[in-house]
Amino acid sequence: MLRSAETITTAGLHEETFLVRYGKLLAWALHLTGGDREQAEDLVHDAFIQYTFTRPDLDGIHNLDGYLYSMLRNLRLSQIRRRERLPGQSLSALQYDSAELSLRVVDPRDQIKVQDELRQICRYACIRKETSKAGSVLLLRFMLGYYPREIALVMRGSRQAAEERLRAARGEARLFLENPGSLHFLGRSPDEVSVDVDGYARTTEEFLQDLRKAVFRSCRGDCLSAGRVASLYGGGEPSIEAETLAHIVSCARCLDAVNRRLGLPLLSERYPTDTLGTDMRPKGGGGGGGGTPTPTKEHIARRCRRRAQETFEHRPHELRISVNGYVMASQKIGTPLSEQALSVAAVERIEFVEVLSEQEVRLLLLCVDEQPPAGPHSRSIKVDLSDGRTLEATLSFNSPWPTVQIAHHDPLWGTEAIAQPQPGGESNLPEATAQAAAVAGTGATAERNQVWRRLLRALAGALRRLPSPDFWLRPGVLTAAASLVFIVAALLYLRSDKPAVSAAGLLARSSAAEKAAAA
Repeated sequence: MLRSAETITTAGLHEETFLVRYGKLLAWALHLTGGDREQAEDLVHDAFIQYTFTRPDLDGIHNLDGYLYSMLRNLRLSQIRRRERLPGQSLSALQYDSAELSLRVVDPRDQIKVQDELRQICRYACIRKETSKAGSVLLLRFMLGYYPREIALVMRGSRQAAEERLRAARGEARLFLENPGSLHFLGRSPDEVSVDVDGYARTTEEFLQDLRKAVFRSCRGDCLSAGRVASLYGGGEPSIEAETLAHIVSCARCLDAVNRRLGLPLLSERYPTDTLGTDMRPKGGGGGGGGTPTPTKEHIARRCRRRAQETFEHRPHELRISVNGYVMASQKIGTPLSEQALSVAAVERIEFVEVLSEQEVRLLLLCVDEQPPAGPHSRSIKVDLSDGRTLEATLSFNSPWPTVQIAHHDPLWGTEAIAQPQPGGESNLPEATAQAAAVAGTGATAERNQVWRRLLRALAGALRRLPSPDFWLRPGVLTAAASLVFIVAALLYLRSDKPAVSAAGLLARSSAAEKAAAA
């Protein structure tokens, strides 16, 4: 589901004023990036996102071209300094919202490695979708760019179920990347799914197109009739089977039929660059064939809106405050309202403040054109995000050091509508997660659990055979009971991951327990 009609109407004027300048902005961006078209387009798209999200007062901007150029220049500086800190990032491809985002953010030197990971993830999901809905959900979110709300509609379930299956699939895919043969329940060999990409000298868009083609090549079974689609998504059938869902997500024709039925964007609207072809080249022009397709204004608008929608739907788990492209502080999101204040002892003049997520998604950009006394002593900016979330940043010059304050409000945090990830993995998840956890369990943990279960069974048997009360008053019985209590306490102590106790210490404690029992 796209942004609300009210939000789109409010941003309509800003969108139009930006798109009429798109060609000029792209030319500026190409100059700033030294002719790198991919980076230049990223700059223009990022500028579109921040311009339409913050919706500055157009009446108060005397030179709109200068305003937008200043924004591009700040974004370029942030882009350069982000490249400097990317080698320190520890996120794997699976930890990003989508394959497209991982390719866009990752260090260019790691592109080959990330592309190999994405091929393996695509293989896993194409195989897993035949036996589990988790595989289909991963394809929809990670490869095809559907959002959790949309996935819930396609799979005919709740958003919580979609989120849980997505986390389960990510957990299995992580095991699959480490050892493709470890998931014996997949039922098919990874070699049966072809995700070949010719060479490595390919752009992000070309590589993503190849991944999507691999998804649609994995389709099995016959296409759904119009009546079957109406029955599935009109309440005629109680649920959707895993095999049926697997066919839908890997069949472009059936998936678009479902999109139309549910009122969701079609595939051509989600990936406008996939449809660029000779029909979009300038007519009557020279230069022969083989040139770069010239996108129309409609395709440019779709690409900008799609990138804006990705940011709108993105749900961060960590917020990072960046000043002039340098990350100054970060904070995990652990409550519905997350607030943070930061004093900036900046050496250079503050040009802009950003709020980024752990995936390097820019959620907010606050540009500073003039500082006091020429400019205001305090300025704030607020953006609206999906599910009623808001993010606000305030830059104040009222203290000896400039102060940045941010506030992130998520009314659904911790509720059933948005299930939060469990620390350290995908625990307490249905279906596929139980199988993945069984594969991932270590031998040492299993042995400890087995010993513990035997001890509990022995205690239960002893309690069922309790003797008379006089029996417990005998000195020998008291000594044995005290020793048993000590053994149980020692086992609990060892189980708690505390430092091990020496043999001498155990003997000393045992002797003290016996003396206490004798007394």
